[in-house]
Amino acid sequence: MSATTSPYFPPFLTEKKILKIKLTIERILRAYGMLEKFRSDELFYAKIENPPYLDLSIERHGNRITLSHYAKCNGDLIPDPDMEFVIMPNENWMPVAIQLNTGHYQRALQFSETGALFSYFPKALSSQISFSNMWAKNLISQGFHKARLAKSDQP
Repeated sequence: MSATTSPYFPPFLTEKKILKIKLTIERILRAYGMLEKFRSDELFYAKIENPPYLDLSIERHGNRITLSHYAKCNGDLIPDPDMEFVIMPNENWMPVAIQLNTGHYQRALQFSETGALFSYFPKALSSQISFSNMWAKNLISQGFHKARLAKSDQP
């Protein structure tokens, strides 16, 4: 694979089917008036409190998105879960990796230093897409789109 500044993705990863988690996070951010900032800024952070559920953290670092719930255990923050996504050339999101509160970590996509897709793991990718779809449904049924914005990088 030759070096490139934009990632190369096999055709099956660039299909038009939009992940439910992307639509759900956009719905949540729209409810707080933060969707355009999230889409336009390279760096973004928001934390949404919704007791009794764990806080939801939404971060963007360039073309990477991180979604997390964190629990505190003996003063340490434990992800439950922590999912990383990459924004695809077609603006869809694709899971990169997941970490659970058990310490279990699973990578679905691996990138070279140039940002090109180096390898992918079909079973892990399928599992993470299914998990993110379930998580998306839970976030809406738990009311994160009408909870309290606790912290943001907005002025």
